[in-house]
Amino acid sequence: MNYQNLSNLETAQLTYGDNLDQIQTVCNMNTGFRGPRILNRTNGVDVGKLDNWIKCLSDRGGELADRPLATYTLPGAHDALTYAFKGWHRRGAKGGTVTQVLDLTSQFNLGIRYFDIRVKEKNGELIGFHGMFNLTGVDIEAAIANLFRIAVQKKEPIVIKFDYKGNAFPIVSRLANMFSGNIMPTSEYWKSSVGECIRQGKVLCLFHKIKSKHKAKLGDVVDMFGDYSKHKAGGFSNKHNMKSHAGYLEKLTTQGYSLDEERLKVMSLNIPCIPTSGSQIAGGAMNTVLAGVPSLLYRGGQRIIRVKTHNRWLGFYKAVSSIEQLEVVKDINLGFVNKLTDLVNSWYSLEDDENNPIARESHGEKMTQYVAGAVGMDFVQGKRDLILQLIELNNRDF
Repeated sequence: MNYQNLSNLETAQLTYGDNLDQIQTVCNMNTGFRGPRILNRTNGVDVGKLDNWIKCLSDRGGELADRPLATYTLPGAHDALTYAFKGWHRRGAKGGTVTQVLDLTSQFNLGIRYFDIRVKEKNGELIGFHGMFNLTGVDIEAAIANLFRIAVQKKEPIVIKFDYKGNAFPIVSRLANMFSGNIMPTSEYWKSSVGECIRQGKVLCLFHKIKSKHKAKLGDVVDMFGDYSKHKAGGFSNKHNMKSHAGYLEKLTTQGYSLDEERLKVMSLNIPCIPTSGSQIAGGAMNTVLAGVPSLLYRGGQRIIRVKTHNRWLGFYKAVSSIEQLEVVKDINLGFVNKLTDLVNSWYSLEDDENNPIARESHGEKMTQYVAGAVGMDFVQGKRDLILQLIELNNRDF
């Protein structure tokens, strides 16, 4: 490796002088990556400090502090408020509604840094929602305030995407104004170093899906949050065919955006209980009316003719918790994260080329564009290993 490319070269030279070949080779026990001790990549993230892993990385200095937050890969919680679902009489709807069991602060402590939060106003109070169901099991406004508070106390950057129904924005806006000194303008998500944002205490980066009618009614105040619809790239596959779902995720790993393009790439691992395109909803409704017979026959037929598991269709409806337990889904998730890991590690295996000194820098920029963004997940409490692997993607030297 050409050590001249490393931001921590001066620190290494204090110990080794010009004898850099004598630097000890070590292994990152979180990832299995082996390399010289002076690399960020070989010094694993402290698994006991996942509640402020971004700050811990930034405190090392160099590239880890100088990069903007937009170059980081952020583990994310899809429909983060669904743990607040309650109601015995709606037990039949739970399978398609609940995607998380941990509260927001527990998700944060697990290492989640991107939160998909959907709220509406009812009787002057903020409540959560998922589809047609209200989430009323906890005080939503207090839960969001607690999330803001812990991020500020830990000096740990987070990104939140708010989605609204009704007149929720004024309540969310009032809540954000309580932490106005800690808001990271979304322009700084792409432009400012994460180290500088942390030093200034600007750790709350807020986006929202705001409708044009709300903009017309509320005016410029809506611009205090970033326009999610304008900046978003990617999303979730919305597919129940495993081959198509895996193919969609594979495609996301080849899509990259420069910082000047100001895109927030969302790479969602989640698979909905029922695909939500118009034709698929109609088919799902018909299947339900017919007591699931076509779906059962089709899935049974796949087994009889030995369709490979990774090519199978899940059926029109399947509870989210059941989807998450399927080995094929776990394999696809792991394969996706391994692909991102391979992209990061490829920088370290480049041949040194003295005649092309910018080749490594160019490759690093490209790999950063491929892996940067938010990775949305359901039931994050069961994905601790995946979350750690996603965090380790940021522990690099470019």
